[in-house]
Amino acid sequence: FLLLLLGLFCPSPVLYALTESHVTEIGRFPLIYTLEWITPRRAHVLAYITIPASKERVWSICTDYDHLSEFVPNVAFSKVIKREGHLIFLRQEGGIQFPFYRRALKVTFRVKEIPGEKVYFEATEGDFVIYQGSWRLEAHQGGTLIFYEATIEPNFWMPKWVMNELERQTLKN
Repeated sequence: FLLLLLGLFCPSPVLYALTESHVTEIGRFPLIYTLEWITPRRAHVLAYITIPASKERVWSICTDYDHLSEFVPNVAFSKVIKREGHLIFLRQEGGIQFPFYRRALKVTFRVKEIPGEKVYFEATEGDFVIYQGSWRLEAHQGGTLIFYEATIEPNFWMPKWVMNELERQTLKN
């Protein structure tokens, strides 16, 4: 979904780059993701998984924005606040809670859909300097291949291990 203090005092953002690849499982399906640290606070995530469901079914679940809190961990509230065709403004609230770290999070996303194929998202306000990316669907061997990509930088200090765990949990669900 790491170690945060790496590169904290490096003068050049290029020196912060660290790529870590991970494999976890959702049920019996492998989720492969890579987390690359661009700066001490900004990460780039790439992930993919193939699941045995049609593109139409996966699309309908992933774009049911008002019900994301039912299956995405750390999201307590998710609500479409405005819809203009394939452009959506989405408000989400949630938080991070670990034994030694807690933080409430709020974010509003501008979401653009290419129906049945791809979703672009970008935070327009909230607790992130940058939170943008996309996910896309492809039919693949009796199922659907989901590709996810995002660049994330909170506007507060967060240990890298928290970001890693947050992404792992988010991607896993």
